[in-house]
Amino acid sequence: MADPLYTSQQSNASMLDQPSTQGSANTSFSTQSRRRPRPAQSSQNSLLSATNSLHPTKKSRQRSVSAQRELNASPEAMAAVAAATMDVSSIRSLADKKKGSLVEWAKTTKYCVAQLVGLPMELRDSGDNYARRMTAITDQSSGNALLIKDHGVDVWRYDDVQLLPKPNHFPLPSDENNIHQRGIGAPQPLGSLVSPTGSSDEAGLVVVMPVTGRIAYWDSVSSAMTEGLLQRRRGVEGVLPLSSGEQAHMITNIEPAGFIICTNQNRVIHLSLRDGVGKPVVQLTTLKNIGSSVVGGLLGGLASAFKSGNVKKEIVAARPGRIIGRAERELLVATSHGHITRWEVSRNGAAVVLSDVDMREQLLSRVLSVGPPNMHSLDRESFTVLDIAAGQSTAEGANVLILTSWDGDAEMGENITHYTLILATLYRGSQFTIKKAHYISCFQQALRTAADTARPRLYLPNPYRTAFVVFSRAVVLASVVPENMYDLSFNDNIPDVAYDTTIGFEEVIDFKAQSRVEIIGSGVEELTQEGASFNPAKSFRLDSSGDLRRKYYSPGVVIITKGAGVLKLTVFDAEAADLRPHPSPRPIPVKSKMELAVFFGTNEKNLLNFNGRREITYPTLEVQQAARNLSMDLMCSHGQYLATFGPSIDIYLESRAQKLLALAEYLRAVHRQISREVRWKLLWDAEKMEAARAVYRAFAQKQSAGRDLSEGLLLEVVSAFFIKHDVKTGVANPMVEWFAKHLPRIYELIPLLREAVSTAGGNTLAAIKKVHESNEITLTILATAHAFRVQHARLYSVEGDLGENGTANFRGLESPPWTSGPEILTALNRDIEVNTKVVGIKKEGEEYSGAILDQMVEMVEVACRNFVERSAWCEVQSAPKYIAEGQQIKDLYLKGRNQWIRALAAHQRAEQAVDIAERYRDYGTLVELAFEEMVKINSWMDKRGAEMPDSERKDYTSQRDAIVARLEGYFEKFGQEFAYVLYEYQVENGNLKDMLVQFPGYKRYLDGFLQSDGRYARVRWINEVGDGRYKEAGETLIETAESEECLWSQAVELSIGKLALMVGQPAGEGAGVSEAFDRRLKMVELQQAIQAHVSIEARGAIDVQAGTELAYGAFGSRVAPYQSLKDIFRRNIAKAVTGQGMDPEGLVDFLTLMYEEDGGDMDEDEEEGGWFGRFQMAMMILGVAEMDDARKEEARRTIWRRMYMSEDWLDILDPARQNTTQIETRIMNTNVFEVLIYGYKEGLFDEHKASAPLAPSQCGFSRNIDFLAARFPGTPQHWLQNLYEELKLEEREVGRLIDNNLEFWFPWMCETARKMAAEEADEETTMMLTNGEEAEGSRDVSYEEEDILDAMDMS
Repeated sequence: MADPLYTSQQSNASMLDQPSTQGSANTSFSTQSRRRPRPAQSSQNSLLSATNSLHPTKKSRQRSVSAQRELNASPEAMAAVAAATMDVSSIRSLADKKKGSLVEWAKTTKYCVAQLVGLPMELRDSGDNYARRMTAITDQSSGNALLIKDHGVDVWRYDDVQLLPKPNHFPLPSDENNIHQRGIGAPQPLGSLVSPTGSSDEAGLVVVMPVTGRIAYWDSVSSAMTEGLLQRRRGVEGVLPLSSGEQAHMITNIEPAGFIICTNQNRVIHLSLRDGVGKPVVQLTTLKNIGSSVVGGLLGGLASAFKSGNVKKEIVAARPGRIIGRAERELLVATSHGHITRWEVSRNGAAVVLSDVDMREQLLSRVLSVGPPNMHSLDRESFTVLDIAAGQSTAEGANVLILTSWDGDAEMGENITHYTLILATLYRGSQFTIKKAHYISCFQQALRTAADTARPRLYLPNPYRTAFVVFSRAVVLASVVPENMYDLSFNDNIPDVAYDTTIGFEEVIDFKAQSRVEIIGSGVEELTQEGASFNPAKSFRLDSSGDLRRKYYSPGVVIITKGAGVLKLTVFDAEAADLRPHPSPRPIPVKSKMELAVFFGTNEKNLLNFNGRREITYPTLEVQQAARNLSMDLMCSHGQYLATFGPSIDIYLESRAQKLLALAEYLRAVHRQISREVRWKLLWDAEKMEAARAVYRAFAQKQSAGRDLSEGLLLEVVSAFFIKHDVKTGVANPMVEWFAKHLPRIYELIPLLREAVSTAGGNTLAAIKKVHESNEITLTILATAHAFRVQHARLYSVEGDLGENGTANFRGLESPPWTSGPEILTALNRDIEVNTKVVGIKKEGEEYSGAILDQMVEMVEVACRNFVERSAWCEVQSAPKYIAEGQQIKDLYLKGRNQWIRALAAHQRAEQAVDIAERYRDYGTLVELAFEEMVKINSWMDKRGAEMPDSERKDYTSQRDAIVARLEGYFEKFGQEFAYVLYEYQVENGNLKDMLVQFPGYKRYLDGFLQSDGRYARVRWINEVGDGRYKEAGETLIETAESEECLWSQAVELSIGKLALMVGQPAGEGAGVSEAFDRRLKMVELQQAIQAHVSIEARGAIDVQAGTELAYGAFGSRVAPYQSLKDIFRRNIAKAVTGQGMDPEGLVDFLTLMYEEDGGDMDEDEEEGGWFGRFQMAMMILGVAEMDDARKEEARRTIWRRMYMSEDWLDILDPARQNTTQIETRIMNTNVFEVLIYGYKEGLFDEHKASAPLAPSQCGFSRNIDFLAARFPGTPQHWLQNLYEELKLEEREVGRLIDNNLEFWFPWMCETARKMAAEEADEETTMMLTNGEEAEGSRDVSYEEEDILDAMDMS
């Protein structure tokens, strides 16, 4: 039984009649209806009519402007167009809902979030509404919502199709308001909707004032309006007895068993609103223990249990449980401590305790088992139960879902609250079992403060598979039963979900940070008993009669918010097995998050947060792969959110393009760490989509001009595309399928266009038209893609890769840019060639000439940009095929660019040609165009001469000056790089004089150019002399002479260089310069003597080759047995015949390998030529040569070795046939002795010289083969090996002579030659004094100066 506290029926509702000092209207519960009559709701058409009656100018569906333009069709067609932007039928459909009453904000295979458009003004986004305190609840059975404010309550149908429904307003008594002034800490009124009674379809209302305890009840909302009109009292009132300081803080609807009121002193009071015969009444009963046999008398009433020492915490939840009978229902009551009691309550107030358990320690233990490790260090006193929800229940027990929280340690820096869901089964008595614990990892809230009054609300709607946790700004969805375990029995356990597990669906639905959305109320929508069989495609159904007693087919919750209106969250977990969603991974796949952001986040009125939360992070690789997959889905019309085809290609393309941009914006805001490679790939996809839109728009415009759809080059190449890939289209118009599914390959259309044009038949005019159309499509694709790239580079975070002219830098990317594939570049090059020919056709092509020329200008621009991009990408690739491809592309570009630009200039597009050349830094073409134009002007002016009028001459002069000014501008703009190209052009065209005098203001570039390459040294010294830089000119001439092959030129350059250096040296320092040049000039003189000696034998030859053979025949007999030495001799004798210079080692080889039969006798010509013996000249060359010591020493050994080998020493030194005097005489006639005398006489053997005589034992070849490789670089190894063996053979030959006493006679030869040389020197000195040596010396000096002056003139 229960103790009745107070009972009041309608007949004695005395409180409604009591007067008040402030007037009856203000001192009692009354109504003030602002509700307008509702229109008839017999059908959906009537609902739409009601909506349009409020807004007669507003269409029932927003129409796309482009859709109206293209279709201009019926409303049914327009609806199809709007549906084309998103097709979610493959997920689920909220079909049969009242048209226009729902706006989907998010939808996946697991859940749907929709906004109900009907929203009272009180919940609109305004400052006053946000300042007011309010709470709300919803009622599933009636579809009504109750909004409770400090001064009144409002009731309205939350799924009303009217955009601005008018609620029924119920003012609250002002006496309680005045007492507490409705401060922040003051309790708000309590209220609940009451199920309709009898045949009525309208819900009732009960309101409880928390401080005074006053209760008012109306059996129907409409009765309020009736009371106001007819002055009748149909409501009843009562008073809840409250002790001092006691307040009511919770009311729970447990119909059909009535209501439960909980107070802050842990009292649980049953409220009945009907008596035994169904009359309205306010009857209050405090629940007590009745000694139920079910619990065996072990448990007391709930009130006494709350007063026991074990439970010291407040009641946090009182929730309805299983409906037992027509007037009985289970009740669940929980405290924050973890004490839960299950009651069986009747409408008359009778109550029986079924279960009474203290679960705190078990809850703590289970939470710790699934939570993160740091929870073990948290304060156990901060663990609390927040809410409970009833699950599946039987006669043996009941499942209860418990929401717990555990505050982090703020002192340790963990300022968050951990939430855990625990599923437990309560059996009769004190027995219970914990079946599952689910740690919520997707949502962590900041620590609660004293000002936080809102508690999270937990819902577990039938079929008890998905839980909803409603916070003040977010809703968490979590699977209580996994998708693959929906068929479990009541007693089966369910696996736990730990914080780091990958199973267990959970999702958080929150709002944008900048929005001020606040959840103020919620209510459950669960399956009814009629839901045993249902259509999974529906979320709810309206009866044909318009009855609002719903039969729900998908469970969910309805939340009422400030700022976002009324939202309905539905989960699809009640389907049959074949339609049930697959088990969801944890966390939600990042691609699913992206899809929500892309397909739903673009709506500015959608206030949901799609940018994720800090609790959930994804690996970068997973994000990148998901972004690529979603982008490709949009490109190919794949995925659950897109229809395969749209009724309008243009609108379908526009919708997908918007989604691609939305994806980029989402990634930029949420996942900025994705790689540069992926960002470019996503941008490329968007470029292709935009290019396809532009192509189709151009095509559609032509069709709208009256052409038949079967015409046009685009349709032809699309058909060719399907044929090439052997694709069979599933629609009549191949264009529809291509633009829906094949956009990633849009670049393949460009080569197909070229094939279509090249195979075109018919007359010339038809071919020209086809060329024009092909150009249009090609340029639309490539130019649109580039413009999109430049415009959206910042969005994709690749703006740093765009350089001048928008040319992208793809260096470092693994994937090649799609706009510059080899096929596209080849097609562009070929297109420009074809266009060049077409514009040259005068008669047939005249009509299209101007248009094609304009296209050609843009095509050259596109070609330049794409060639540069591709070659730059290929240059940095590691694969050999790409490196080779890049070089080919670069060569083709550099060759073709000049032709492309010059073709424009030749066909009245000179200004555009120059502009392109300037922007792509084609300096060569700029120089060519400028100088050719100046040549034409000069030629024309020279041709006209005096006949040209002054005005015309002035005009041409101005044009020429303008060209010069343009070139000077290039010097300023492009600097050295341009200057070098200009100077190179002048050198190639022989304009050396002009080069030295033109553009004097940029002389620094000319100096640098002439210094940049040794080829320009012959011009550089002239420039330096002109500048008065004689020292630099002399050094330049030395450099030139060293690389000069022609001996005559070398002699001239050295002579002038000597003079220039002597002029450039300070006074008194010219002697050192003269000595250095004398040695170089001596080397030239010796080589000239050698050439003169060789030319005697080559006289009469018909050509160089014949002269070389004659000279070889005369001097090469000694090298005939050798191979490598013969090659060396042949090369050097060819240089001697042709007048080319030889290096010192080559000269030594040539002279020492030369064979002369007469032993060195010279005729008159040889004496005049300066020939004085091959070994003597070799020694002289060695004395003046500038060589490193090691190589000079080896050349010295070579001279003496071959000098010894030039004589028959076995015969000369044979003692058996001659005496010593005869041997000495024969030795004096040898080459060795003559060289010794010459050396001592000329001072070649002085101590400071490197040419001292070598004994035969010192003449061997002591080097290895590496020494030969350094002297003859690039020579085959076998040739070097053969040369090494031949030199060793020479060494052995000298060794044989040593064995024949040659070494014995060497000292005698040196001493005798020294004496004879001294005697000859004394005789010559005496003769020179006699003949006047000074005069002769003066004549020689005079001759040298004249020779230098002549050389300067010749240069």
